[in-house]
Amino acid sequence: MLSHSAPGVRAAAEALPALLPTRCTFDGITRACVLAIAAHEGIACAVGDLAPRFAGEADGAFICGTACEILPVARIDEHHYDLSGNEIIRRVITGYRELIEGRSDVEVPNAWAS
Repeated sequence: MLSHSAPGVRAAAEALPALLPTRCTFDGITRACVLAIAAHEGIACAVGDLAPRFAGEADGAFICGTACEILPVARIDEHHYDLSGNEIIRRVITGYRELIEGRSDVEVPNAWAS
């Protein structure tokens, strides 16, 4: 997930402060949790493939999965991200921890239940 606040990026995608690329991703439970938390927090998301240059325009990125939960990314290629100051990523991590500890009212669609 990449979040952006740079003026040029915000002008290009004004209502989309968080984007999730779809190429090489699984529609797993952790991703579903992240999307549900973002919706609950009022963080607009768009799901789609991103051009590689977007990584250099974003002000933050993270990876997520069942084992690693949510981990901020320090750098993509030569672009470095500030790991301590990204409010969107902090809110998603906090929301995820509250969800898995049973302290959240976020509802996650469960396509995996039979």
